[in-house]
Amino acid sequence: MTEKSINRHRARRTLLIAGACHLVHDGYTDVLYVMLPLWAIAFDLTLTQIGWLLTANLLVMGIGQLPMGLLGERFGERIPLVLGTLLTGMAFVALSTVNTYWTLLIALVVAGLGSGVQHPLSSSLVARAHPASGRKLALATYNFTGDLGKMAFPFLAASLIGVWSWRSTSLTLGVIGIGTALMVGCVLQCLKTGGSSRKATRKATQLTDWGIHEPFAFSVLTSIYVLDMLVRAGFLMLLPFCLINNSLPDEKVGYALSALFVGGAAGKYLIGRLTQWLGVMFAVILSEGLTCFGILTVLILPLDLTLWALPVIGAALNGTSSALYGSVTDFVNDNRRARAFGLFYTLGIAASALAPLLSGLMSDHMGLNTAVVAVALGAILTMPLACMLRPALRRARIVMLRANAIETKGDDSKTAPF
Repeated sequence: MTEKSINRHRARRTLLIAGACHLVHDGYTDVLYVMLPLWAIAFDLTLTQIGWLLTANLLVMGIGQLPMGLLGERFGERIPLVLGTLLTGMAFVALSTVNTYWTLLIALVVAGLGSGVQHPLSSSLVARAHPASGRKLALATYNFTGDLGKMAFPFLAASLIGVWSWRSTSLTLGVIGIGTALMVGCVLQCLKTGGSSRKATRKATQLTDWGIHEPFAFSVLTSIYVLDMLVRAGFLMLLPFCLINNSLPDEKVGYALSALFVGGAAGKYLIGRLTQWLGVMFAVILSEGLTCFGILTVLILPLDLTLWALPVIGAALNGTSSALYGSVTDFVNDNRRARAFGLFYTLGIAASALAPLLSGLMSDHMGLNTAVVAVALGAILTMPLACMLRPALRRARIVMLRANAIETKGDDSKTAPF
């Protein structure tokens, strides 16, 4: 085999392993929404207590993003990635044995700590394994595997809960995570892709600033992302209880969430395509408007129609992020993108961590329906922010066209509107 074919083989294997990690960890995060009603019954919990469970899990996960990314730069990705996946799997095994609210909380904190390693380290592995020409496609494929986990794990959990108990389901999910950790360790060791080069490490340690050349635009973009994540996480926390109040049996909640996540996977692709045609501003306004309308329909429609509408609601709910991710690079220097993305993701996950607690507090004090309406209205707040991005996006597009003109001596390609 030639060196080129060997590198291509390693890149495919690396993408497969990183995708497996993304599938498992994102599956673990979203399968919690299936478990919430069952834990509420088993431990007699209020919605505020349920919110604390999710907040603790997501907050620890978010805090771990930047430190784990820096750890991977210095010592390599393989060992932290394997240990993090193993830790999350063991935490789900522990969930099958918990008997009190506090032990449940501790197990979820440990699971969040383990899952905090996945996004920065897997992204780094994929980016380094692929040449520049194929990197964006590889990262897009890696990103999609997370949505597969969001679909597969809730569906699997719902199927197992219908036959066994939630404890046996947690045990099974934990064993899957432990097996994934062992597989990842073995394959990455064979591929020898675990360590960053000394040159890359030395370069990383020399970066002393964030390289954001459009601070206002980056702040607005991040604010849209934060609001979007607040709405998404808040709605996901409340949706199972809305469905149960609408006469859906507890054991069927997982199937309903799977339908929502199937729509979410499709929404990432569709909104991404719309962003190319309409531009970021109009894509955000469209997706957030549909999100607000979709959330409100859950309170109005009968159960049968609500279940049919869930994939459409999921597409709008999950689609905004695909319009936002690509715009981060418009506002930061090339050699600072990793840190800017780390900051962007950290703030978004922090918002996801705060949303369940806020939703639970509103539900307990003002009622479930009022909390759902408040979450829906949060999506509206992103629209004026999206309009504020237009001048900065126009400047970024002009800078890009000028750079391309210098390199190619003129480029007449059409660009998407703002």
